[in-house]
Amino acid sequence: MNTSGYIHLVHEILLTTHWDLQLRARKGGQNFRHRQDALAFLDTEWFETLCQSVDLNPSCVRKNLIRVAYRTEKQAK
Repeated sequence: MNTSGYIHLVHEILLTTHWDLQLRARKGGQNFRHRQDALAFLDTEWFETLCQSVDLNPSCVRKNLIRVAYRTEKQAK
């Protein structure tokens, strides 16, 4: 895989995580599972590796994604 293809793949994974965290989720539903999986992904070594591979600070990315999740949850209430 060429470098630009890898960078594009990493960006798509991070965007998908962002979208999953924006879902308004009902417990037990598919959106809820996607959201929970996205939150769990933020605590993995793979997330750290992906961020670092495209010169992103994993802590900053994680913090911003959690902020998105919190805002979405707060708006749903």
